[in-house]
Amino acid sequence: MFDPEAVRTRCNGMLAPSVYQHIYETARSAGGGVFVEVGTAHGAATVSLALGLKASGRQGHVHTFEKIVGGTRERFGSIAENEDIIRTNFRTFGVDDVVSLHIGGVDDLQANVREEREFALLMLDADGRIDRDFGYFFDRLRPGAPIIIDDVADLVRIKMKGSDRLTVDQKHRLTHLLVEAFTSAGLVACNERIRNTWFGTKREARWEDLPPSAVLAAYRSLVFGEADRPMRGLEKKWHRLTSRPRQ
Repeated sequence: MFDPEAVRTRCNGMLAPSVYQHIYETARSAGGGVFVEVGTAHGAATVSLALGLKASGRQGHVHTFEKIVGGTRERFGSIAENEDIIRTNFRTFGVDDVVSLHIGGVDDLQANVREEREFALLMLDADGRIDRDFGYFFDRLRPGAPIIIDDVADLVRIKMKGSDRLTVDQKHRLTHLLVEAFTSAGLVACNERIRNTWFGTKREARWEDLPPSAVLAAYRSLVFGEADRPMRGLEKKWHRLTSRPRQ
């Protein structure tokens, strides 16, 4: 029986157990085939996909791509140390035989899956620029294929970076805006949302049917955005920062 809490704990997962459960169920009902995941982290979603694939009894494989640069991975060590954690997690859950881990950036994506003619499932949880990933994979998804996209929310995050700098994170908002554009163009349909994770399917339109202006409009919308209430303590830190005398 699939245990989403065990997967989340062992693989340092960031999503709720209910999300991993739904990822597993989506993979199990996908009908087998080749799955693509962009953004492995430490493999919690990958394991969920692979276990769902195995539970389906169908033939298939999971290709997962991860840069291991920046984000939450840095606190676990080097690229090599993170890669070892990921591969150990795959072995722990017995899915290393159906998963291929590809280390690298977006330029490596197509080269590593060039021989795959059709994909049965697409999951995106990387940097928010999902128009790039759709451009690579969308037209090679089979009709009605499930698509899973994380970090879909109309929100802006403000974070402290070090002791003297604020960063504005619009990844969630960009993903939200692009998903809306894809939906309006008839590329995808939403089936369900669990927290900030979007579950949908591929519709009949092709990638070329999406006007470039729709993608441009999404990026232009990032010029202005409203942030939720800052994290606890951020107001005080910001006040101290802005109250410092200029040198």
